[in-house]
Parts: sequence; C-alpha cells; structure tokens
Amino acid sequence: MGATRLFSAGLHGALKLLPSGYAAKVARKIKSELAGYGEHAQAFTSSAGPILLSGLEWRGTAPDIAILEPETIAFIEQTVKPGDVYWDIGANIGVYAIFAAKRGARRVFAFEPFLATCLQLQRNIVANKVDDRVVAFNMAISSATSVGELALSSFEPGVTSTLTGYELKSLRHGPRIGTQHVLAINPVDLVAHIKDAAPDVVKIDVDGAETLVLDGLRPLLPRLKALSIEIEPEFEQRFEAEYGGAIRDAGLVSLPQPANATGRNRQFVRRS
Repeated sequence: MGATRLFSAGLHGALKLLPSGYAAKVARKIKSELAGYGEHAQAFTSSAGPILLSGLEWRGTAPDIAILEPETIAFIEQTVKPGDVYWDIGANIGVYAIFAAKRGARRVFAFEPFLATCLQLQRNIVANKVDDRVVAFNMAISSATSVGELALSSFEPGVTSTLTGYELKSLRHGPRIGTQHVLAINPVDLVAHIKDAAPDVVKIDVDGAETLVLDGLRPLLPRLKALSIEIEPEFEQRFEAEYGGAIRDAGLVSLPQPANATGRNRQFVRRS
C-alpha cells in the first residue's frame, strides 16, 4: 500500500504541473486505461474447468485457482455436492462462489456488502455463465436484520470493507472517506422469506464481523454439512471461547489443514 500511495502522490503532483484543461484530459485518459485494466479477464484453471476473473490480476499463464487459498478450494471440492445450496458470506469478486457453482452446487448465494465489489462480483458471475444459479446479494449477514454502515476507505473493487465498529485495524486501507449504507439481514429471516435458501455448506470471510455472522447462523448450524471460516489472529481466542463449542455441539468436527494452507481458515464437516 505504501508503494500505491507513493505512485498516486507522484501522479497527482505531475498532473498539477500541466495546464488545467490538458491535465483533466490526461486524467480522464488514465482513468479510462485503469478501468480497462480492471476489466481484463484472466482465465484460471481449476478442477471444474476454466474460471474467468476480472478485478484480480496475476502474472503468469493460466495459474490454477488454488493458488489463492488452497484450503478453501480443497474444502469446496470435498464438501460441495450436486444439489447443495452454498452460501459465500463475504464473497468479494466471486472466486469461490463461481467455483462452487461449477462444482455442481444447485444454488449459490453470494453476499458482498461493498457496492463496488458486488458489481465486480456480478460481472464475474455473468462472464462464467453461472448467473442462472449464483445470486449476488449486495447485503451483509448479521445477527439482526437492520440497516448497517460500511466505513469507506476506497471505491476500488475488492478492497476490504466491514460493518462499522467491526473493522480489523490490520486490514484498514487508509483514512475514512465516506459511508455506504447497506442492508444487514439475519440468516433465519432470509431463509424464511426465500424458498429453498437454507444452506448446506457455508463459507465465511468477513474480516472482523465474524461475531455478527456466527450469532446469526447459530440456529442453522445443526443443518449444515460443512462450514469454513477465515479467522484473523485478533479473533482466534474469542472464536474458541465463544463459538468453537457451539459448532462442535451442532455435530461439526474440524478438518485437518492441507500442507500448503494459509493457516487462517478453520473448516468443519458434519460428523459421520
């Protein structure tokens, strides 16, 4: 991020040296080029076939999708079966929601509260021709249905954005520039109002709002086949104290981590 700020400051300084009309023209051209760069779709390989992603740039030729989070890909491969309903809570640009759909999930609900990222998520869903099965919700999952707020630090798709008051300091991307209001919905309310929405497999990656999501999901834990949750170091102790027991009591047991795992994700499957 330091290099990004340095580049931005240098570019801003250079534009100020140009005549105002010409500087505006150059700035529009740069903005157009950057937008085009962000829309470039790269093909990733996977066990479910190629996956096209824009908003995520990697060097190299057709890297396998498992380069991102190998344990999450392995979790989906192991747990998502044809006919399942998969919830991706904190879907970002849709990597795992799309992969779950291509692996045979009957229905995928992808929840992404940050509006800019949700738009990129929808573009990727359409690009991969899974828009008949993947539903992108511009909303947050929470313990209560209400209107929440996101503290914005950028309008760039993919930037971490968490409900105000639950952000992790280690993941902040800069000073607050504004607020986005977003619908936060309790999972039980969602299941009550949308036919066949009850999840079989859930993935959680919400960068600080885990307590809200897990509190809302408690009544649904006994019906889950599998659960994956990314746990940052700041939350690990509290997770074990307040939620680990409830997950085990619901009949879910820990999966061993693959050797190449990032170490942040904890995954559980129903005890056979």
